[in-house]
Amino acid sequence: MTEFAEDVLGDSTLRSPPEVVARGLASRLVRGDTESATNYLAFQTNKTPAEAQAKITQIQQKITTAATDAGIAAARTMKMIGWTMFLSILIGTIASMLTGAMGGNVVNRTRTTNTDYRPSNTTNRPSATV
Repeated sequence: MTEFAEDVLGDSTLRSPPEVVARGLASRLVRGDTESATNYLAFQTNKTPAEAQAKITQIQQKITTAATDAGIAAARTMKMIGWTMFLSILIGTIASMLTGAMGGNVVNRTRTTNTDYRPSNTTNRPSATV
């Protein structure tokens, strides 16, 4: 924000150092006190309140544009992170399904090819006594 204020104040003659004026303007604008910012700028630059208001409006437009651009960039970044996470989960799900199916086939193949395999329910049947 101070960079924007210094850009706008660059050619003005100030009563205080530009960094101090920029910090004072920035703190007033962050609080949303445009009237105080206008009066402060008018005092520091020896300009009329109307001229100071025009400078304040210029600063606010630059800040709004920068905030909008930052928001758009953040939204794009979050979109890419979301897609990356979705694809990672999808690939992980597919991989786990395939490896689970492969493991299940190995167990079934081992049981059916083993010659010592006998179903346990045929040898341990209880006798039917009444």
